[in-house]
Amino acid sequence: MGVEIWVKIGDPAPGNEKDCVFLAVAPSSPYLASYEPADAGKIAHYMLRWRLLDGSTNTWGETVSATITG
Repeated sequence: MGVEIWVKIGDPAPGNEKDCVFLAVAPSSPYLASYEPADAGKIAHYMLRWRLLDGSTNTWGETVSATITG
């Protein structure tokens, strides 16, 4: 089906998905996330996991972080 993308804006990095908000299920890459101008300069921490066609999910990958540009 695709990859679930969850994000937490700001530090500290999330401890688990409960610290994040659901962003999207992306069936292909790249995925482009849009943010408000007020978030420019903040860190976005992304957590991803594969969602399969039967609705099941795989384990979480490593958390990846990037600065939001604006």
